[in-house]
Amino acid sequence: MELGLRRVRAHASAVLLAASAALLAGSAAFARLGYPLRIATAVVCVLSVAGVVMTWRSGERFGDVTLAGLVVVATGLLTLAAVVSQPSFADLVVLFLLSAIFGACFLAAPFSILVLVICCAAYGWLVASRPPTEVAQAHWTTATLVLASAVAAVWVLRHQLTAAHDELARLATCDPLTGLLNRRGFDQRVGHEIERHRRSSEPFSILLCDLDHFKAINDRHGHAVGDRVLTRVAATLLDGVRTIDAAARVGGEEIAVLLVHCDRDGAHRVAERLRVAVAEPHAGEPDVTISIGIAEAGPEELPAQLYARADGALYDAKHAGRNCIRAAEPLAATAPGGASTLGLVA
Repeated sequence: MELGLRRVRAHASAVLLAASAALLAGSAAFARLGYPLRIATAVVCVLSVAGVVMTWRSGERFGDVTLAGLVVVATGLLTLAAVVSQPSFADLVVLFLLSAIFGACFLAAPFSILVLVICCAAYGWLVASRPPTEVAQAHWTTATLVLASAVAAVWVLRHQLTAAHDELARLATCDPLTGLLNRRGFDQRVGHEIERHRRSSEPFSILLCDLDHFKAINDRHGHAVGDRVLTRVAATLLDGVRTIDAAARVGGEEIAVLLVHCDRDGAHRVAERLRVAVAEPHAGEPDVTISIGIAEAGPEELPAQLYARADGALYDAKHAGRNCIRAAEPLAATAPGGASTLGLVA
């Protein structure tokens, strides 16, 4: 998603630069310019086209500073086009509105303000280059208000859209009962860790935690109490890991924990601490314990394989009497056709 937004921003930058160069070329084509000025204008336009191509192809790697520089260049091209064509004051506002709105849409607030100031200054310079009149000064004041108002309106809309996007992303990746990640959000985190593991070989592990005899709690005490117990266990697990780790509700009473920079032995120590913390009694709630399966990510392992090995270890913990921990064998030691070739966790 982030890459797509950066690509849209890069393509918009390329279009703005191309439109500015086209306006300059069109203005120069119909103006009575000497050959030196025509040649200089042609060179500027060719360089601008080269910048357009580069921005279109690889602009998603550009930062705010580079993009702000492109907007400043586009504003300069628009200013030159205005000098050549001598448009009306109303047309000038439309020209600089392009750069101002682009800055408000795609740049950080400081750079957006900088672009707005440059646009207003360029408009003021063009007004000052013409014979001074009260009407011209009034046009500059009006243009400044129009540009600032447009930028402010776009800022408000951008803020609201960003907030709505963040809320939708949260709803799409969070479990509403426990506040943990859901399966989709956890899969995304695991996918990112697998990519990082392939690049740097840094270990990571996952824990699959299942509440023991949770159905009996629901049957005996009711689903409202069961929900409170599940929420409390989820909070205990989340509090027991680092902020760089992640916890998710991936099933009815099954919670997965992602442990970053943690090998199999380290994951076992964390799992034991979590198991003890969950088993502590809480007044007004039935006692509960958890069984935990551990799997450390192996080289070139797929998410489905990692889940399956952790699920196999959890199955072993259940059959060992519950309220205990079992760890899957490292992937390299797994026999062909064993747990590493299974599909998704049931």
